[in-house]
Amino acid sequence: MLNKQYLRKHFNIYYNNDFSKLGWIMDELKIIIINLLNKIKLFIFKIYDKLLFMFNKQATLQRMYKPILENKQNKIETLKEELNLIKKENEAKNKKLLDLSKENNILNSKIALIQNILLKK
Repeated sequence: MLNKQYLRKHFNIYYNNDFSKLGWIMDELKIIIINLLNKIKLFIFKIYDKLLFMFNKQATLQRMYKPILENKQNKIETLKEELNLIKKENEAKNKKLLDLSKENNILNSKIALIQNILLKK
């Protein structure tokens, strides 16, 4: 319990059994605390609203870009498949070209032999 000496020492209260000044101080403290709590509540709501906005924005962006990304991924897959087919065809053509060049070398050597035989006669 607060006594008069404590009140006089710390709050400079000098009166006789009149606690109206103490009541006024308590009312002021109550108003200050209520204002602080309201400001804290407002601050928390602002943070909550900002976070909610950011999460909603992120979700909206994901919904917007999801079909675009899926379309791009599908195109990439089809292009990869086409590239693999072209690579296989290229390898087959290169192999066929190599075989034809070997056959050409053989034919050139045969032609050279035939020319040598014909020229010697």
